[in-house]
Amino acid sequence: MSNEFEVHGLLLRLIPPSLCKPEQKAQWEDDEGEESSTYTLLRKPTSLQEFNPYKQLAVWRENETLTYVVPFGGNSPHLSCEDRKSLTIELGKASPTLYIVGETEDAIVDTAAFFMSFHNWKDSIFHVSTIEDRFYFSGDRSSSSAQLFERISASEIRLTDLSLTAAQSTVLATKPYRISLTLDDCVFEDEGTAFVNALAKRTSSFGSLTFNGQGDDDEDQFGLSRDNLERLLQVKVLEHFGSPMIHEAELALDALCAKVKSVECGIFITYLDPNLLVNGLEGFDIVAENLALSFENEYQGGFPTKTLLAFFRHLGKLGHFKKIKFRFDFKPEVMKIPESIVQELIRTVFANRNLEVLDLTAKRGDLEWDAHLETLLDGLKDHSALRTLKINGSYDAFGRDFSYIRNLISHNRSITVMDKDERIHGDRYGIPAIYSLNRFYCGSKALVVEPPSERAPLVATALLQKCRFSLKRSALLLSDNTDALLDLIQAVPLDECEEALSTAYQVPKRPRRA
Repeated sequence: MSNEFEVHGLLLRLIPPSLCKPEQKAQWEDDEGEESSTYTLLRKPTSLQEFNPYKQLAVWRENETLTYVVPFGGNSPHLSCEDRKSLTIELGKASPTLYIVGETEDAIVDTAAFFMSFHNWKDSIFHVSTIEDRFYFSGDRSSSSAQLFERISASEIRLTDLSLTAAQSTVLATKPYRISLTLDDCVFEDEGTAFVNALAKRTSSFGSLTFNGQGDDDEDQFGLSRDNLERLLQVKVLEHFGSPMIHEAELALDALCAKVKSVECGIFITYLDPNLLVNGLEGFDIVAENLALSFENEYQGGFPTKTLLAFFRHLGKLGHFKKIKFRFDFKPEVMKIPESIVQELIRTVFANRNLEVLDLTAKRGDLEWDAHLETLLDGLKDHSALRTLKINGSYDAFGRDFSYIRNLISHNRSITVMDKDERIHGDRYGIPAIYSLNRFYCGSKALVVEPPSERAPLVATALLQKCRFSLKRSALLLSDNTDALLDLIQAVPLDECEEALSTAYQVPKRPRRA
């Protein structure tokens, strides 16, 4: 092992392996497969980044906690905590990841607060999770755990498998700035009463709130009582609301009607009454501009055509969406997407005139759109606002040589077709060449609205630098901006204009052979 740790007396002191107590011994191996050593701190670190030059190591503190420190970019360790408590803290911003193990929650909270006090929170994230069992913040020093959350100044907060006290949840709900809060399998000790109360009293925007719980009913998934969940859906300070698959039909519809700009949730479509959707949707006013829905058919019977047709028609009547995402978590071996659903989806898209993004990407095991790609891409070609179509598809599903995409983007130069990772569908040269021309086309159109004083020089620069070897691009630019070019020519003496053009297009002569 390198002597770097042993001689770095400014920060760390090695505990000789022969003197390590069982609870002080690091229960992992480092990145090179060597047994990791345990250290104590000789001084406070200037920042958490000070640990990054070291390999992964363990730090023992007097409160009998052992903190495993993984430098930024290092591999996550495989730890066994046995009967001890644990907490994992990820802070991003080039900071190391901390895995804190101890006998009591209070000691772990103290150690977490100690290390967090050296973190630069600017543009930071904060992710807390457990290594094994759920972590309970309640105890003799539960107020300290609330202070721990007060230290958090990150704009992105993710909590996983934690039990939150009323004081902690109040701190989270009253952050003086907008945050993105994600709760993965978390529970509230008071069933969420303090959290919802604080949100209801809040006057400024909270930001984004997402639940990713698992359970047999909605209360288990959210960690909230039914009453508090209903109250949460009525608050007006959320910009985004995200939820897991919602079991109860009426609650799912209430979630869709949350007073937010963006909503993402899953719905057991089996439990939705088609008659309710056909006759009773007028009272369900979905105000969100961005809508992301995952439909699941629990009993895997026939495709719920009637239910989805009614739902799509309601979205068409609303007509205010800017982004729509659908996925069907159905068994592909027992059902397919009917043609009627495809046609109704196209009508829904056109009814939403300002729709910019349509996302139909699927996860493994979902229903695919391969059989309908020709119909879908042809049907969407005349939508004037649509900019992005995200969709899965096999190589052959897009037609020979990606002909379905080629026809779409040659007809509508504003649309891009990509997969879930935002990679362009297409071949190596042909499709990228069309997109390149389309970007120039859109840029030429955009010049028309530029201020006159800026427009003419931009047109001249584009003509001389971007179009000099392309007759097609020159024609596109001049068809949109002839008046601007004329203004520029009239403002420049003729002899200077001729000299500039001759210089720009001059072909260098070949040297004579000796």
